[in-house]
Amino acid sequence: MSAAVMSDWRSAIDAAWRGVLSDPPEGWSVSPARFEVILAACPALRMRPRYVWRAIHYRERDSASALVLGLPEGVDLEEPQDASSELIRPDRAVADLGESLEGDGSPLSYLQASLLVREMLSFGAAGHGISDWAETIIVDTAPSSGGLDAGGWRWFEPIPSDWRPSVMEDEGGCVVVFYGEEFLGQHRVCRFVDHYAPGTLSSTRSRQVLGVGPGGILR
Repeated sequence: MSAAVMSDWRSAIDAAWRGVLSDPPEGWSVSPARFEVILAACPALRMRPRYVWRAIHYRERDSASALVLGLPEGVDLEEPQDASSELIRPDRAVADLGESLEGDGSPLSYLQASLLVREMLSFGAAGHGISDWAETIIVDTAPSSGGLDAGGWRWFEPIPSDWRPSVMEDEGGCVVVFYGEEFLGQHRVCRFVDHYAPGTLSSTRSRQVLGVGPGGILR
């Protein structure tokens, strides 16, 4: 698997959610977005029977964020009454979005699930609501800024010998590993690891900073 293929999937997911996103009003609002359109960008995945995804937005001037929830059909999602109110997560919402997904069992389904769930962290985000993930570039080669031997790089973990995205399956489930470069604030190289239990697309996700180097941007 290559970073280019994963980036293409990611671009398709991004384009899909932007295509169904309406301009939210100020404060809290329940999104009318149809998530089956977004899910169509990941052909190895489908929604579990009798589950749906719903999202609730919060917007303040030019900044916005959203929370996407996996819910059994028929469960209502209510928006808080005003901006100072706390969002109450429905009791029947799944703990992890992946719990409401099914895959075809292929390695691609795990890679697509890892991307889709992370991309939903960016759903409806704008301004200060944009997450670090939205600025991450998936890579399958060494850092782009100066290379491994350039001055200014500081490594906290051994430098990977293989940067390509991978899926490893065993009796304990499945592990997805891929790498990314982040530039917001400081240039970082990170390893993303998702552990899937057998028979589920719910995962435990982690992000580990391997090294920091020259460059970086301020928003």
